[in-house]
Parts: sequence; structure tokens; C-alpha cells
Amino acid sequence: AFAAFGHEAQLIYPKPGRFSGPNKTELLKEWIETSDYQLLRNEQAFPRSWIVHDAIGLPALDGMTRARRAGPMQEMLHAGDPIWNDRSLPVHDPHKVLWIDGNDLAELRHYLNGRPPWSSETVKVSYPRPDRVELEANLELPGIVILADIYYPGWTLTIDEKPATIYRVNRLMRGAAVSEGKHTLVYEYDPASFRIGRIV
Repeated sequence: AFAAFGHEAQLIYPKPGRFSGPNKTELLKEWIETSDYQLLRNEQAFPRSWIVHDAIGLPALDGMTRARRAGPMQEMLHAGDPIWNDRSLPVHDPHKVLWIDGNDLAELRHYLNGRPPWSSETVKVSYPRPDRVELEANLELPGIVILADIYYPGWTLTIDEKPATIYRVNRLMRGAAVSEGKHTLVYEYDPASFRIGRIV
């Protein structure tokens, strides 16, 4: 399971050097027979939320065959690492670029200047309730704030207490178009079924 990121992982347990010394073979054998697990830290793990200023347009999913959907998905997932290195596929850094429906791409041009994120741009995420996500974002330039939660009907978004559009980015995440400066983004889950249920 760790093969996909093993080359960029730090071994946490068992501690490096644990199986050294004159009786290292016996120590290793005992560990394999009694524990036999490793704990690794993925050095390339993504944050819960981040900011990008560049995007790649995707064809709409509606009406696409499974085979046609596979191409864009492979492009998004391919990192050119030692495990999966296909020279026919481009390598993009999802820290710096997002994928979005081509129709939305034209609408968001103002927020996409193509520059990499600034080191001073930050997003802090909190989950005060299961149906509410709060983000404090600080942007140097207009950009897209990505939240790595599933894009799903029923969620609403406000930016600085004003209703805003939730964009489907990276095929399954949520994106918000945000101007430069400090902003508060709030996602709330309030589907029609909840409202109808309250009335009933």
C-alpha cells in the first residue's frame, strides 16, 4: 500500500537502526514474528486546504465514457515518480495547478494568473460541527482556495458572509474563487431534504 509514496516517506517505526548490532538477525526475526508493521510519514501529503493560481480545463463529465474519463484522471494522478513514470503523460504539481470543467475555467480567468502560490498565502481550516467548515484564507493575489473535501450537493458557501459559488475542482474537491486579502469562507451542509424534513 505504501509503494506509491514509499520513496518520499520517512520511517517512524521501527526506529531506524533498531536492527543493528551483533544480534540484528535475531532482533529482526523477533520483530517480524511479533509485530511486523511499519509506520511511515508521507512527506508529500497534501494539506486540508491550499491556494492555487493556475488551472487546466477538463471536458464535462456528462456523457463521457469510462475510457474517456480515464485520460484526465491519469493526468491528475501521474506524478512521474519511480513507481509510475510514463513519459507519454505530463507531470503537473497539484500544489500549483487545479483541474476544472472547461466552462468554469473561462468564468474564473480573473483568479488564474498562472503564478505559483506565494509562501505567504495561507489557509487555516476548522470543523466546528460535522455540517460546517470554516476557512481563514490570506491571498496575495486573486486565486482559488481548494478544500480537499468531497464536492457533494447540499453544501453552501459564503465568503465574508456573502453567498458564493462552489466549483467542482480536481473532479471531486471543492473550490472557491477568492480575491486578494484576508477572507472567511464558511461551508454549511443544508440540503433540500433537511429543509423539507424540518417542515414535515
